[in-house]
Amino acid sequence: MDPARLTRFSQRMAYATLFFLVSMLLFNAGCWFFPALIASEGQGMAFVVTNRMLSSYGAEIARFLSWQLVGSLALSSLPLLALASGMRHLYLLFSAYARGDYFSPAAGRHLAMLGRGIAFWVLLDFVTEPLLSVWVTLRAPAGHHVLSLSVGTPHAIALFLACCVVTIGSILSQAGAMHHEFREFV
Repeated sequence: MDPARLTRFSQRMAYATLFFLVSMLLFNAGCWFFPALIASEGQGMAFVVTNRMLSSYGAEIARFLSWQLVGSLALSSLPLLALASGMRHLYLLFSAYARGDYFSPAAGRHLAMLGRGIAFWVLLDFVTEPLLSVWVTLRAPAGHHVLSLSVGTPHAIALFLACCVVTIGSILSQAGAMHHEFREFV
């Protein structure tokens, strides 16, 4: 790909990343305030934790008090905020690439921070699920309270890939520092 085309593509990817970052947070909020977005039988669209909470445990959002709805939204948003933090670094990485800044230590750090954001997203998803399951069923009748905890292959794969991205980002950061030193030497 020629440099001018790569610059334009990187700028578009930066904007697409920013759009996706804002959209996922708004969509998660929409799932709580407009539960029709999540169709029955798992046919709708939602984030995994939000969908599990609303479809699996028979939680009826219409019966939630405002404090329960706001708490549910806050708990389900915590993992997404960690992911958004990582995606912010992806936006910064694509912005650096759009400026032609390919071999800088900062570019490598942005990639590593993306990996950390993904790792924290997975870890917070794991931690918030039990909290959210208790919160969602807090006002349920006796015998219908739920404490849910799940770990699956997607969690393990995402953590592995996050570790790979962090490692590659760290390597690229070191390579960028060496490239910078070499350019100063010459």
